[in-house]
Amino acid sequence: MPKVKNELSRSVIEQMVLYGWLIITMMMIVASCGFNNIHASRNIPVIVDSDLGTDDLFAILHLLHHDEKQLEKTKMKFNDEKYIHCAGTNNNFTISIIGISLVTGMQLSLETSVDILQRLQLFTNGFKHMKMSMTNSIYYTPSQEMKLPKLYISMDPHGLIPSQSHSFAEGTWYAKWKDRELHMADILEIPPIANYSHPVLLPVVNSQEYVKEMMHLLKNQIDLNQPATVLAIGPLTNLARLVLSNHNNLLEKAIEKIVIMGGAIDMIDPSNAINGAEWNFFCDSTAAEIVLRAFSGRTVLFDLKVANLDAVNETNAQDIYKYATSFTIPKHSLQFVQLGLLEMSRASLTYDVVTSFYLTHPHLFTFQKICVSISSQTPTQGIIHEIDCTGKEQQDIVVNRAVAFNKIQYLEYLKELFRL
Repeated sequence: MPKVKNELSRSVIEQMVLYGWLIITMMMIVASCGFNNIHASRNIPVIVDSDLGTDDLFAILHLLHHDEKQLEKTKMKFNDEKYIHCAGTNNNFTISIIGISLVTGMQLSLETSVDILQRLQLFTNGFKHMKMSMTNSIYYTPSQEMKLPKLYISMDPHGLIPSQSHSFAEGTWYAKWKDRELHMADILEIPPIANYSHPVLLPVVNSQEYVKEMMHLLKNQIDLNQPATVLAIGPLTNLARLVLSNHNNLLEKAIEKIVIMGGAIDMIDPSNAINGAEWNFFCDSTAAEIVLRAFSGRTVLFDLKVANLDAVNETNAQDIYKYATSFTIPKHSLQFVQLGLLEMSRASLTYDVVTSFYLTHPHLFTFQKICVSISSQTPTQGIIHEIDCTGKEQQDIVVNRAVAFNKIQYLEYLKELFRL
């Protein structure tokens, strides 16, 4: 009997040691996943604030494309019983566009912006995404609910203070873009809504309900413990309106960071013959100043130093087009619309698209934390400069500025967006 007891004791000890090593191993895997990836294994809720130019639309398609590919990979991995989930790569996360707020800019009509996005959804079914769980998990389960984001119409179609705001139409360059912007959906061969019977459209929040409904969306993110990232790729009118609504405590909790395409720090925008300011900041400089100050320290800024037309030159565009057309692209796909935007102009792959890649490929960029000042007064509206930091939180406007990026990798990633 003592021998049997000893053998049983030895067996119990061996099992305990084995379980202990398994626990330690799993903890090491979790730790490795957590420290090697800033996004970890989670869903990133994104609110896009846009004036829906061609580059805006391509940026939105890029985010939808990323989400689509990630969900496909996740479903494949979930079906593999031997798969152990680890976020060891910086692409192991999904992005959900939870709302799109529309501002006047490249599109002079907010109704046109709504029409384009609703037609895009019917044509590609691209905006449907999984309703993520409280744990932020990206594991796929068939029961997870599909939902559509809302479109939020700006309260201020003529700027925060109309008498002090400007329009993109003031630029001499805009004349050649006006018809392309107005008829974008037709040029892209996206059928009108009237062609569908009983269509399920992206829901629209009218301008009078903008603040109320946007705050409801943000409060929901707090309840889910999923603070949102805002991708602001137009004039900052809408975000300034939220700041002025006196819900700063809610904004602080609900918004993790704001990624802005705008400004030309200590640079001149050659397309603005009026005063040389970048157009997003020029059109509503009052809003830009309010937003930069309110989100000081939480702003990732892509000004013209990195997010510019030179990101994709004519040779680059031809190379991407040659690659894209080597595939037989289905008509109702995201790639079909992307190709149409590329055919419209290489500018469709620059500015806002560069900025959107921060959300999916942050390793492409080099940043510098700086303090800035921005003018909202005539005649220097929208002009922004780097200044010395005072160290006083109430005075400094701190931004994390993109100062360089890996263009070669960026161009390769753009090509991959067309791969089927």
